[in-house]
Parts: sequence; structure tokens; C-alpha cells
Amino acid sequence: PSDGSSEEVNLIEQNPASVIFLTSASSDISTLSKTLELLEDKNRDFNIRALLLQELSHQSQIDHYLSTTCKNSKIILVRLLGGKGHWPYGIEQLKNWVNLEDNRTLIFLAGTIDQYSELNSIGNLNIVTTNLIADLLIEGGVENMKTVIKLIQTILNKKRLDNSGVQIIKSEDPLKWDWKNENFPKIGIIYYNSLFKSNDIDLPIYINNTLRKNSLSPRALVVSSLNNSEKLNKVIEIF
Repeated sequence: PSDGSSEEVNLIEQNPASVIFLTSASSDISTLSKTLELLEDKNRDFNIRALLLQELSHQSQIDHYLSTTCKNSKIILVRLLGGKGHWPYGIEQLKNWVNLEDNRTLIFLAGTIDQYSELNSIGNLNIVTTNLIADLLIEGGVENMKTVIKLIQTILNKKRLDNSGVQIIKSEDPLKWDWKNENFPKIGIIYYNSLFKSNDIDLPIYINNTLRKNSLSPRALVVSSLNNSEKLNKVIEIF
């Protein structure tokens, strides 16, 4: 169906896959890509496609993607930053998709803890495992993404889920990064940890190297958020 808009719409073409990961956060896709590169098991018995949700903003894009790329998919995992109102048509169509066949799994995840009650119950995976996967992705990083992939493989293979031994790897927050004992004027820098957890640190490395070449000493802190007053006070205290 169309939403009545006359604007030109680019339909998304991706090869079909047994697992689809749709997310609001580009860092999720970067982390997934890096994790798949590092995994020792090269004979993974499923393929996975990832796409930013912003690429599926139009109703016709959603319809086309579900009928082509997702036609034979067994698992669709969606991580949404925001409430149901941010992607209402997509949510409804995914509910239809999962009900068309008995062997399909929809995993719907909130991007923030305060949205768990609204979003994490949309899918048909048990809520305990759904919340666990959401926790792993909120914490981020390659090691936690490895755990997510193992859980997905277990679900895909219809094996019994055992979450008791799953550990979420947490990092220091805020974290001092690449601090050196230098007799240069100090320059404070703040990075969000999503950049580092996706191993996308070429720019921070370049910035630090450039500052040092100009006789300046970078003091970089990696933080999850500055909205939390406790974390903000820690940053101020360190600087």
C-alpha cells in the first residue's frame, strides 16, 4: 500500500538472508561487521543482512523489502531507538510477517531501557531472552555481539536456550583512552563509546596523532552518555 506521497522512493535491494538485522544505530552494523570478521567459525550455517531503519521510512520500501529480502527469512531482529510511533507501519507489517509462517521469529528490541516495556514484547521470542539481547546490544562491543550471534544461531537451530551462563561484558564508563605522560598543554576530548565498541577508531587515532604533532596532549574520555548527572560529574572530576 502507498501512503499517498508523490515523492520518488528508492526501493532497497538486498540479497535474501535467513537472518535480518534492522537497527536505528549505525554503530550496531559496524560492530556486527567487525564481529563477523573476527569469528573463528567460518562455517556459520546462516547468513545475515543488516540495514539501517532509516532506509525503510516509506511504506512501499517496507513492503518491497519484506516481500523480497525477507521472503524466506527465519529471524528478523529489529532494534528501534524511540517508541512505536517512530516506525508504526513497519511494526504492523512485521507482525503480519511473523504470523504468516509458524517457523518465523521476530525479535523486537528497544534501544534504551526505558522503552523495554513498550517495545520488547512486540516480537514472539520469550521476554527473558529478548531483554537479554537488548541488554547486550545496549552495552555494545564485539564480545557482546558474539554472544548475540550465538543466541541467534541457537534460536535458528531450534535448540534449547540457556541464558544462565551468558555474561554481559561491561567497560569502564567513563574510560580514559590513550592518555600519556606528556609535558604539553592538555586538550580534553569526549567520545561516545558506541564509536569504540564498533572498533571504528581511525578518526580518534588521527586526532590524537595530529594533536601530539602540534605539541598538544590529548585527554580523551569515552562515555556512554552525558545525560546522566553521575557520569557527567565523573567527567568533570577527571578533567
